[in-house]
Amino acid sequence: MLEIEREKLKKQIEVLEGEIPEKQYNRILMCVNDEIMKQEGEIRKKFSCNSRYCPICSNKLKVKEQRKMKKKLEEAEEKNYLIMTLNGNNVTENNLKYEIEDNNKAFTSLMRLGLFKNIVTGYIKAVEITYIKEKATYLPHLHIILLVKSNYRKYIKLNTDKEHIIEQWNSQKKSHGLFADIQSVRDIEKVMGYLTVSQKKRYTEIGQEETKGIIRAIRNKKRLYSYGGILSKK
Repeated sequence: MLEIEREKLKKQIEVLEGEIPEKQYNRILMCVNDEIMKQEGEIRKKFSCNSRYCPICSNKLKVKEQRKMKKKLEEAEEKNYLIMTLNGNNVTENNLKYEIEDNNKAFTSLMRLGLFKNIVTGYIKAVEITYIKEKATYLPHLHIILLVKSNYRKYIKLNTDKEHIIEQWNSQKKSHGLFADIQSVRDIEKVMGYLTVSQKKRYTEIGQEETKGIIRAIRNKKRLYSYGGILSKK
């Protein structure tokens, strides 16, 4: 088992070399080497680089962020949620960064529409990137939790307004045929399950091309999660 994991780690390290600053790469390399030595019983304590690109530390950072999300939702007075998925366009690696930026801008514009402006008090937004191996393209999309007022049904009826929301998303994206979905959820565990299920994959479980594209798209960004409204407050 250790040998298999070691080979996966080796491949991920190979992807990182040259894609991130050398100093950061060396810290990750030290972290991975220490992890292998710890598993083999050669050392008791290891160095942790705490980098989101690290195949060892990235999962720990995800768990930490997920706990932060849940705490914010638990402390919020409102307990009504809408979960929303918004797909961008399939793009090549060269256009991935710009498509992610365009998705975020389109989402901001969507939230300013009367349909959402009257009901949304806060949100958590997560960017996800899927690699389409058959086409050698990337599909950036958004997973969103909308914290809404208790009387939100006065302003939005999901059964009839879903098609309108899809149309509005495509309009903001200046595109057509893009997938969008929205559902109502009350249980906080289901809310967290929706937002985190796509984030559970470790770097060691995804392909090298997918990893490389993701790194190039996000290496200049501070985070892939963002908070808005009352959920942005500490």
